[in-house]
Amino acid sequence: MGTLVLIAMLVGSAHAHFLANSIDHSGTQQGASIASAEPSYGGQKEYERWIQPYRQSPLESVDGVDASGHTIAIPALMGITVVVGDDLSTDQKQAPLWGNGRVVIYGCNVFADGRVWRVDSRVTSLVGPGAPELSQRELQELTTLLHQLPDDHARLPPPGRRLVIQAPAAGGPVIRVYDRANLPDPVLEIIRLLRVRFATWSIHFPPEKTGSAAEFSQAGIQVRWPRATSPDGSLEATQNLYEIVISSPAKGDFRWLREPEVNRHIDGVFGPFFTPNGRFLLVQSTHPALRIYDTKTWQPVQTLRGLPPDVVSYFPDKNWKLAVFASSKGDVGLWDFHRRRQIASFASGEELVDAAFSPDHSLVAVALRCKTDEQTTELHVRIWRTDGTPVSELEPWNQIMPLGLASYTKLAGLLVWWSDNEHLLTIVSPAVFYTDHNLALWDANTGRYAGDLSGCPNSIDRFMVSPQDGRVFAECHSNGVRMWDASGAINRITKFGQSLRDPH
Repeated sequence: MGTLVLIAMLVGSAHAHFLANSIDHSGTQQGASIASAEPSYGGQKEYERWIQPYRQSPLESVDGVDASGHTIAIPALMGITVVVGDDLSTDQKQAPLWGNGRVVIYGCNVFADGRVWRVDSRVTSLVGPGAPELSQRELQELTTLLHQLPDDHARLPPPGRRLVIQAPAAGGPVIRVYDRANLPDPVLEIIRLLRVRFATWSIHFPPEKTGSAAEFSQAGIQVRWPRATSPDGSLEATQNLYEIVISSPAKGDFRWLREPEVNRHIDGVFGPFFTPNGRFLLVQSTHPALRIYDTKTWQPVQTLRGLPPDVVSYFPDKNWKLAVFASSKGDVGLWDFHRRRQIASFASGEELVDAAFSPDHSLVAVALRCKTDEQTTELHVRIWRTDGTPVSELEPWNQIMPLGLASYTKLAGLLVWWSDNEHLLTIVSPAVFYTDHNLALWDANTGRYAGDLSGCPNSIDRFMVSPQDGRVFAECHSNGVRMWDASGAINRITKFGQSLRDPH
């Protein structure tokens, strides 16, 4: 039985499952109530009924060519399937013809030659390559991870949260069903290895208020976006897409710092920082290079005492004691400004995009981007202690998005800490099939995607945590401003996480 039949069976099974139990968890997705954290849904019989199509449908092989040029069948090593929409109410007009059309089943199959092909119920077939081919080393790593998969104990997660892994085995296919709200580490490692987009499940929190900046002001809510300010308050530096705007209370906007145009190409500048005495302004360039300006003359300066040698990017903490830097050799590390020495190495061969120190300076989050031709836009965010000890990497990393519309640009401000030093905010694209962008609340200690602040129908140009009351603001591209109570969201997410660990 092939993929086409399997998908048809699964869609019908999901529809029948919904009608038989009449459960609607749609409020969870809108943040109206926390979903049930029960680790199982139904008993052993329900579990067996639900996975029966997987047991009856072995993974398909694909055609390949051997060393002699003959066509051969390449077997599948594993398959991952995600079922979404089975927790939503049925469209009664469409149900007689198509069943529950809101159920979407997608995923991928991995083959013995390293190919990764997508599966999508909307086209009811294998639909070709979904990621770069795996190397032999990666295939070996995948085999090891498959042997480390934990038992699912024949318990179904709640509808809307199910991820299935299939793998052929000598004694029959191995099938596991996991909760997308609490995926085991080996599953996250497999998703990372495959470089395929899978959406984890999270609680969505809609905004408390939506409107233009003027409407917020009329309501008595002043939205003042963060900017670099000199120690005496006489100068401000604001980041735009390709330039830094310098302003003062007396002159307003009076200088624009840009890179020169070369062969109709202009590098962007971003991430301005004033030195503690206000005499110099440091600006990152996508060249890559670190630009230093004398704030008295606005003439460029070659270097400053205390900076690392060959530095091309520099993100200091607010006290200028520590900084994350990148060198021209491609090394990224932690720098002690006063002692003029490197404390730790964070990466090599990756591009430094942004860095942010936690409010108590105990942790630092670093956004890195791969430099290979295949992965020029993929962001990885890792967290270290400021003594150089690694803490976590945000997973799933392939949902993390940059600021603005252009994924290839570099803009500082895509990492923002919550005041508790335990949660980090980034932009994510929460769904595989849509253009929505949310603000994810990540658990810094575990790297897990805990929940998100939803409501932007497209990209987010900038966002911030208000230092006055802790509310979170985001500017949606061409779609106004959104405001959330992140404190309440974090409290609910924390309770939900505790219930997953101890359902009783």
